[in-house]
Amino acid sequence: MKQIEAREAIELLRTMTRVLFVVGILALVFTTVNVTRFATSRHVPLPIAILLDPMIGTALAGVLYVDAHLAAWGIRPPAWSTTLRWSAGSTAALMNTWESCGPTDRSAGRTKPIQQPSSSTSPQPSSSSRSPRPSPPTAEPSQTSWTRSTRPATPIRPPRLPLRDPDRPRPPPSRTRPH
Repeated sequence: MKQIEAREAIELLRTMTRVLFVVGILALVFTTVNVTRFATSRHVPLPIAILLDPMIGTALAGVLYVDAHLAAWGIRPPAWSTTLRWSAGSTAALMNTWESCGPTDRSAGRTKPIQQPSSSTSPQPSSSSRSPRPSPPTAEPSQTSWTRSTRPATPIRPPRLPLRDPDRPRPPPSRTRPH
């Protein structure tokens, strides 16, 4: 195996550090945008929403940096450091993935309601003149709406099957006792 000179190894480490620094900056920009969108969709003021991810990211990066140096010196980090590391990391991960994994929150303004026609403009047909097919809705969703409709989904239910064949006689009850 070829031996690497110390100067070449240092230059490789510097190049790798620069590349990882650029990747880290791009990741911070990406997560800042995600967390800002998350916070503004929950009616947090924009200046606070913009600062939320850098505050959590700075706390997480700082505690990881200090813990790494303490570990290199053989000193065990204090308990508050571990608590800060886990809470900041979990909070950052939750805010970055909430839009994909979290529940749909209609009150957060992510969906826009479909306007229903008023009953005065379209009279209801009498029961004798109803067609077998339902008529299509007259109101179209808003063109600016980019999310799902707010109408509740009709659950799909399987057909009701009889529990047993009515023509078949029931079996006699078992005479054995359970142990």
